[in-house]
Amino acid sequence: MIKKLFSIILMTMVTFSAVAEKISDKERQLFDKKLQTLQAEYLQGNMGGLYDMVPPRFFSYMAKKINTDVETLQEVMKRRANATLEQAEIKSFIYNLDNTEIYSSSTKRRYVFVPYKNTFKQLDKEMTVENYLLLVEDDNEWYMLTWQDKMAAIVYALYPDLQGIEPPK
Repeated sequence: MIKKLFSIILMTMVTFSAVAEKISDKERQLFDKKLQTLQAEYLQGNMGGLYDMVPPRFFSYMAKKINTDVETLQEVMKRRANATLEQAEIKSFIYNLDNTEIYSSSTKRRYVFVPYKNTFKQLDKEMTVENYLLLVEDDNEWYMLTWQDKMAAIVYALYPDLQGIEPPK
């Protein structure tokens, strides 16, 4: 019982240790520049732009998981993503930095959730996906990951101090 109570208290501390602050003008410009690059590449059918913004530790982690080297993994992931994009017609990719806040983990790691809306046509069906990009500061650089439930476990493995974070509701 005490172990369970301690676990709940610890999880509560980790979950609620995030402190939010408004993004500064300088950070907004930095995020906007990264997101504009991503947007332009994506609209041209090139996912390489996103993979160039992914934290290096993501590729190291995934390469180790599947027993390959980082360079091979990056190349395969880019090729697969671009092949998928070739089968779709990208209509729009819109992100929104308004009301975006920077959060700090218990170890002072900073992160941001940026909402986006992606509209595309695939197999004669138009679809719109609304989701978040996770921007995370790592070694004084800002990196980007798409936020999905299946990615959460990887994010938590890469950044244990981000355990339990979720996009704003």
